[in-house]
Parts: sequence; C-alpha cells; structure tokens
Amino acid sequence: MQELINKVAAALGIPADKARTAVSAALGFLRAKLPGPAAVQLESALQKAGYSGPIPEGVTDEKAVAEKGGIPANKVDSLMEMVLGFLKDKLPGGMGGQLEGLLKEGGGGLFQKIAGLFGGGKS
Repeated sequence: MQELINKVAAALGIPADKARTAVSAALGFLRAKLPGPAAVQLESALQKAGYSGPIPEGVTDEKAVAEKGGIPANKVDSLMEMVLGFLKDKLPGGMGGQLEGLLKEGGGGLFQKIAGLFGGGKS
C-alpha cells in the first residue's frame, strides 16, 4: 500500500500523509458501492495488501471522496484510477466484475472511467 500512497502523493502533488487520507476516502467510496459480503472481501484483500488504516463511512459520491480525502474535486478521477489500478490484481476472484457492474450502474463520468479499468464501460 505504501507504493500506492507514494504514487498518489507524486501524481497529485501532495504530502504522503494527505495521500494516505485520500486513498482511505477512495477505499471508503468503493466499500460503500459493494454489498455487505463483498465489502468484507474488499477489506480482507486490503489487509492482505498491507492496508491497516481506517476506511471512512459515508463516502458515497465524488464530492464526498474529495471532502473526506482532503483533495480538490478535479483530482478525484485521477485518485480513483490509481487506487483501482492498484487493487485490480489484488481483489478476490469475481469481485472486480462485481465492482465493475455496480460502477456501470452509477452513470457516466467517474463511474464509466472506473468500470473501464475492469474491462467494462464500453458501449
């Protein structure tokens, strides 16, 4: 996870402690999009990847990611792409497809970009 935090810090031009907060907000957003059992699987995958921080509650949209993550709204897309790119190979079997489906249902913009990382989002 430190690799991801360093990447986010460099890409967004923020200190590592702010990058850790931003990554946590992005993870909170992902967890909020998953049903209970899948959210538990995500948390387990995160622990295996070395994530030990808290995952915030109530991160349900891009605005909440920006607010809880302490980053400008125009940086949320980049943050989510980096977080999901990092997690893609670390998620348990089937979870990538499940998350992709949920994100597709969310509409355009950020959701379609994220779904594209999992091979979806193409019409």
